[in-house]
Amino acid sequence: MNQLGEDYPLEKALFYTDPFYAECRAYGRIKEATDKGEITGKIATKCHGYIFLGAKDQRWLEDQGINLGTENLNDELLPIIGGAGKPRAIVKDFEIAGPSLNARAPQQIRKMFRNIWLLNRLGIYNRDVRAENFRDGWLVDFDISYTLPHDVYEALPEFEARETRAGDEAKFDDMLEEAGINLRFLATKRFNLRPRAKGIKYERGSQIPLVLDGRE
Repeated sequence: MNQLGEDYPLEKALFYTDPFYAECRAYGRIKEATDKGEITGKIATKCHGYIFLGAKDQRWLEDQGINLGTENLNDELLPIIGGAGKPRAIVKDFEIAGPSLNARAPQQIRKMFRNIWLLNRLGIYNRDVRAENFRDGWLVDFDISYTLPHDVYEALPEFEARETRAGDEAKFDDMLEEAGINLRFLATKRFNLRPRAKGIKYERGSQIPLVLDGRE
């Protein structure tokens, strides 16, 4: 939270730094865009809302070795997060298949990239694009994402803000390279990114970048 300054209200700081709110902001933007007809169809694993976990659920998860982080809560945080300090859980579709990085299925990989591109156009920057965060071709994790407008993003130096805007596409190409897949996308070059402006309009054109597969 140092980027926001010592005088920044704690409640607002949590809104921009808590993984739970990062998920809520991202899926809220997706729902808003869907309702407005800006996007059609699925672009990430579907979210159905959230729940507060009861004691039985907490014990079961802890028995599975999952640290719920409840020891980090204090009297200052409890009134802000609500739910009497109960752990919160985002409810999503269960995608059965694992990461879908198959060199024999370039169209699926193109769809994965297209969805990242669409998310970026909506002002959603995942910031954690890697194979482990895809299931059956869909992004499933937005817990460190920035959904613009975002005060932490606005506090970044311009170079770091540009890195954020280019990061998802670049990490997607890195992911393919690590998987040994000879398929590359025309990710936006850092020096071609427009400076940020007020509001949330950060789109970089209306056409989806082309796929390069080594063939003319």
